[in-house]
Amino acid sequence: MKSKFSHSHACMAFNRTIKNIESFYASRFFSSFLGYSNKDIFSRLIQRIVSISFPSSVNYYLQNPELINFNLNQFYNFSHLSIHGLSGQVKLNKIFISKLLIEFLYFWFWILFKVTVSLFIKSKPLNSACLFYGLGHEHTNKKELNDFCAFGPLPPLIKAKKIFVQASLGGKFGKLVFGEVPLFVLLEHSNISFRDYLLFLSLHFQSFYFFSLNAIKFPLSIILARDIAYHAAATILNERDLISDIVLTPSNYTDQPLWMTSLKNKNFNLHMVYYSQNNRPMLYQSNDFDEDYPANKHIKVDIRWVWTNWYKLYLISRGVNSEIRVVGPILFYLPPKNLLRNLSRTSFEIVIFDITPVNEKTRISNGLGDYWSSSNMTKFIIDIIQSKDEIELKYNIKLSIKLKTKRAYHKNHDRDYIQLLNNFENSGKLNLVDFSENLYSFLSTASVAISTPFTSTALVAGMMNVPSIYYDPTGELLPFYDDASNISFINDQQSLTRKIFETLYTNQKDMFVNKIYIT
Repeated sequence: MKSKFSHSHACMAFNRTIKNIESFYASRFFSSFLGYSNKDIFSRLIQRIVSISFPSSVNYYLQNPELINFNLNQFYNFSHLSIHGLSGQVKLNKIFISKLLIEFLYFWFWILFKVTVSLFIKSKPLNSACLFYGLGHEHTNKKELNDFCAFGPLPPLIKAKKIFVQASLGGKFGKLVFGEVPLFVLLEHSNISFRDYLLFLSLHFQSFYFFSLNAIKFPLSIILARDIAYHAAATILNERDLISDIVLTPSNYTDQPLWMTSLKNKNFNLHMVYYSQNNRPMLYQSNDFDEDYPANKHIKVDIRWVWTNWYKLYLISRGVNSEIRVVGPILFYLPPKNLLRNLSRTSFEIVIFDITPVNEKTRISNGLGDYWSSSNMTKFIIDIIQSKDEIELKYNIKLSIKLKTKRAYHKNHDRDYIQLLNNFENSGKLNLVDFSENLYSFLSTASVAISTPFTSTALVAGMMNVPSIYYDPTGELLPFYDDASNISFINDQQSLTRKIFETLYTNQKDMFVNKIYIT
């Protein structure tokens, strides 16, 4: 079988590039500063290079597959920086350098202002608080989120008296306080003393000095601009034990600043809370290798929280050496109390979960793979509807289809795909359910759940004893999921039809008018 050039090839090539960069700078790197070791700074520097250059470099490889093994004696331009093909040397472009310098100055002065103002603002005494970054925009129900933080499976959220949550809009609910930058919101509630303020000023000007010095000696270091600008504020809050924990999600998988990971005498744990188990490239039948996303190799946290033991073992196989704890589904809301499966007695209900494709411009600019393209997702939907129609016609039964998206549609989503779904809804082929509906409630009425590979909705369905199917409309993927959770993998439309029918007949046989023999 001819090998399919895929996102994994691009990841593999970029990982080789990162190894060249690591080799080039390992012997050229400057000394430690601000209490951060040489090793910690170097690790964060590499993570920042990955974060900055990965989308454009993957797009470059996808557009130029013949250069996948490039090692020419020249620089390749990847968005804000260029990388030498042989040596791994990195150069920042002038516009990006200017942007970083402005960013440092902006945040340095902004933090100076925030801390100075906080000196004169007195609020209720605060023992400590948890900082929560990376919560998706789909989590709009503050009560559900507060209940999850209070009674869910995550100890750092349960024990926190206050949780400062990253959000575009401010506000409060229960023990949650919302703000654009949780660290800044905590500063506003910190009641810092004049002594703290003097210590902050000393550290803040040290940060300015070391940033300026290193920018001259080692220009690449300015990509750590925001890390260094935040350093003094984070240090003061840490020394007063005002940060109990910091919680991140895979939305932050490319970005764990130095002050979160490596602060001297750090008094808090940094957590990565996995809201899904679907953050790896697809495995294709035609390829004989298994490659990880480059950013996954550089995640640095103290504790990871995952859904299943299978995924824990997968992370360990990838070389993860941090503590990993298994806690079940992490949806940032709880199942409704006393929830039971409530199957209809008049029709069968198929629930489906897609991944809304972005438009082509967004896909290319962000270096996204092509599996969740508009054409593949369109076939995913059409094949399911075709299977439904075939079963209804052949067995004289009534099936309904409901589709729940993960989040609200936005301007970068593919408009043709969204219009297709609307057309199907208008013609009665399926019903669209609001993204904010509780997933547990949504699944409680399902006869069978069908998910695009390898979304974590299938795991929730399996754990609720709802028969679940991963459907690959391309027929190109290899299955890679927790197969201990009542989940099947199907990769052609005829097999999908048969699997849906077998599932319905096995679990709700009494709803069939005539006895049917499955052959």
